[in-house]
Amino acid sequence: MVRVDGLRHAFGSRQVLAIDRWQVDRGEAWLVRGASGSGKSTLLHVLAGLLRPSAGRVEIDGQDIGALSDRQRDALRGAAIGIVFQNLHLVPSLTLRQNLSLAPLMAGLPSASAAIEQRLARLGLGRRGDDRPAQLSRGEMQRVALARALINRPKLLLADEPTASLDDVNTDLVATMLIEQAAEVGAALVVATHDARIAPHFAKALTLS
Repeated sequence: MVRVDGLRHAFGSRQVLAIDRWQVDRGEAWLVRGASGSGKSTLLHVLAGLLRPSAGRVEIDGQDIGALSDRQRDALRGAAIGIVFQNLHLVPSLTLRQNLSLAPLMAGLPSASAAIEQRLARLGLGRRGDDRPAQLSRGEMQRVALARALINRPKLLLADEPTASLDDVNTDLVATMLIEQAAEVGAALVVATHDARIAPHFAKALTLS
């Protein structure tokens, strides 16, 4: 699913990411850990096709994303990649259903009203579809962002610091949901975090320094 060879990324003269070789197979769940500034978020942006790597080869579902045009990377992201960023990017003026409906709309896919209702229910938000983000707790908003990332049934699910600002109970809940929901849609999961509380949930880890 993900193959990385000789990956390097720099901002100006400062190299922020270096991975010689790494592979994530379909259905695997990986934790990417490291101190702040070790390149965790940069790696997720590269895997999502939001950053073109400075050097090396990164394959997502058999495609070298560094060789794709911007339009091709956008299409791959919409069709095959689900993303939960630390800043959740929920639209305040839209209901939860409307926020989730953005995923197929942006990917040029048919509307998915049945899938939206199912995903909200699966994450314990079945009666909250008409609410807006401001009416939710941080943990609930995290679940909405996860639901949106899963609507298109991605092959790769990326999450950047998904437990930031959550208490221990919600941290455990979100980590469990990420793994279970990724497995449900058959997605490989890559979670970048410095939060040691979720490490016990993951059998595989990549440590950046």
